[in-house]
Amino acid sequence: KSTLFRFIALIFSATEAIFIKKIILLTNINNAFSLWAISGLFFSFLICLFAKHKFSIQKSSIKYQLLLIFSVGLMQYSTNIVFAQINVAYALALFQLSTILSVFLGTKLFNEKHLIKKLLCSTLMILGAIIIILN
Repeated sequence: KSTLFRFIALIFSATEAIFIKKIILLTNINNAFSLWAISGLFFSFLICLFAKHKFSIQKSSIKYQLLLIFSVGLMQYSTNIVFAQINVAYALALFQLSTILSVFLGTKLFNEKHLIKKLLCSTLMILGAIIIILN
C-alpha cells in the first residue's frame, strides 16, 4: 500500500513540477514561489473547512510548526531554483535519489516495517532516474 501511495505522490508531484516550471519560465522564481504558497494556503484552508476532524494548534508545538513551515518553504524555493536551471525530467530524476534517505529515516525515526521491500522499490526508482538522465 505504501508503494502505491509513493507512485501516486510521484504522479502528482511531477504534474505540479510541470506547472511550476511553466510559471518560472513565464515570470520568475519569486512569483512561482508566491503562487505556490498562496495556492497551498487556499487548498489547506478548504481541507480544514470541510474535514470531519477539527484541527487545532497547541501552544507547545508552535515553534516546531513554524520550523516545519520554514523548512518546507526553503525546500520549495530551492526546488524552484533547480527548475529554473535544468529540465524538469532531470530534476525529478535527481530528486529520486533522496528516496533511500527517506526509507532509512522512516525505519529509524518512525519504526516503519519492510525495509528490504522499500529499499528495492527505491532502487527501482533510482534505476529509472538513471535511465532518464542517460537518455
